[in-house]
Amino acid sequence: MLTTVGLGTASDPAAEIIVVALDTVSCLWSNSRMKTGAEQLTDWMERRGLSNTEAAAHFEWDLTFISKLVNGHRLPGLANAIKIERETGIPVEAWMPSKLDSDGETAGVGRSKRK
Repeated sequence: MLTTVGLGTASDPAAEIIVVALDTVSCLWSNSRMKTGAEQLTDWMERRGLSNTEAAAHFEWDLTFISKLVNGHRLPGLANAIKIERETGIPVEAWMPSKLDSDGETAGVGRSKRK
């Protein structure tokens, strides 16, 4: 839920920072678990009415890359996770894998196990 608290207009930088912070806090938690980076990025895009194509243009990324991010098929590297955090408020930690397989590899994120 996006809440404004009468601190001016969205064109006022201070008000905009507070609105973004409230917007980010409201999307972090759902049913007592932190949403994944993919879920938070999808929420952010939906709140702004951005398609995958528009979000890709916003971040200056390929459409394939943003599609894989929002579908949870890929994690961003550190530089891109920082870029996402700076532009959306979604913390870098949201992109940390929550599960590791028996070999200590990220489970179920964009790659299959080689035998």
